[in-house]
Amino acid sequence: MGFNKRYINKERVILKYKEGLESLVQYISMSDCLIIEDEFSEQVVDIVMNDDGYIASDKIEKMIQG
Repeated sequence: MGFNKRYINKERVILKYKEGLESLVQYISMSDCLIIEDEFSEQVVDIVMNDDGYIASDKIEKMIQG
């Protein structure tokens, strides 16, 4: 069994979100350690971990658009 760490930054968040919210949620939640590289990513991780699917999707979409 390995130790899964993820480096999270805005570019990776946007790429995973374009694959779908479920892909982003799995990318964030299926790791042992998150190394968050910027404030945008920190906010997205907080949303993914604390909000329901539709609410999270809406908030993240608004952040990405501007």
